[in-house]
Order: sequence, then structure tokens, then C-alpha cells
Amino acid sequence: MAAFRISASAFMAAMALMGILALPGPATGEALPGEQEAMVAEANELLEDLTALREQALAENPGLATLQEELEDLVTVKMQEAGLASPRGALRELRSMAGELRGMEADSPERADLLEAYQESRRQVMQAREEAMQDREVQQAEARLRDQLIEVMGEIDPEAPAMIERFDELREELSGIREGSQSGG
Repeated sequence: MAAFRISASAFMAAMALMGILALPGPATGEALPGEQEAMVAEANELLEDLTALREQALAENPGLATLQEELEDLVTVKMQEAGLASPRGALRELRSMAGELRGMEADSPERADLLEAYQESRRQVMQAREEAMQDREVQQAEARLRDQLIEVMGEIDPEAPAMIERFDELREELSGIREGSQSGG
């Protein structure tokens, strides 16, 4: 069960940051070889399916929605304690910048400037979130929500645990590929 918990935790992190921290691809200015593109497409499809299951689980179980709100509030407080003045405002700004980036010509100087600002803002958010996620109280709240959410998602669709594990495998593999390409190979 330990391996499942790791993948479930990665899934929760992906769910929490979905839409902001895109997998590598055209939106982040990177071209992908065919195999990587297929992996990204599969990961995005799984994420879409898992998001729908998550939303259904939350809609059908108000207690889960309450746990999620409490976790989000706690993480926000801990991110503020880590030095990010307005975590929710920073996330809204990242979403806005990501939308602008998608709408810009790939070779425009404005896009390069905005991409740089986006990457710096994202780094600050990720650093504060990482600090927040190290907090014991946050870890306990995340574990409670994760366990209950996965249980309910599994009741809705018995394939949910396998989908979560596959998503995590793809995320880890893509992350490794990305890190390898950033370090020169």
C-alpha cells in the first residue's frame, strides 16, 4: 500500500496545482518528440478523467468538499508564513499569464519577457507551497482528504486507483525526461 500512497500523494499535488503547472509542451514553449507527446496526451487524458471523478466525489460528498476547503485554507496560511504574501492572488496571476502565453506568437519578444516573469512567479509559488507541504499539520490534513477522496473515487469507478498510479508513472517519467533535458542530457 505504500506505493499507492506515494502515487496518491502525487495525484493530490497534481490536482491542487492543475492548470497552473502544465506538463511540458507547447504552452511552456517546448517542442516534444512523438513518444513524449503521446505520454503527455495520455497524462492529460488521465488527469481529465480523474478530475471528473474528483469533482463527482466532491459534489456527492459535502464532507469531502469541506475537508478540501480546510486543506486549501491551511496551505494558504502556511504559504503566507513561508513568505508569499497572497498565495491565491499569485495563483490567479499565474493562470492569467499562462492564458496570455498561450495566445502569443512563439517568437515574440513580449512572450519571452512574460515567460520569464511567469517562470519566476511560478518558482516563488512552488517554493512557498513546498515549504507549506512540509508542515506536519498540512501533511495530516492532506492524508485525511487524500484517503477519503480516493476511497470515494474508487467507489464511483473501480479503475480510479489504477488510473492514479498510471498518471503518477507518466508524471514521474515526464519529469525525469524534462530534468534530463534541462541538465543537458
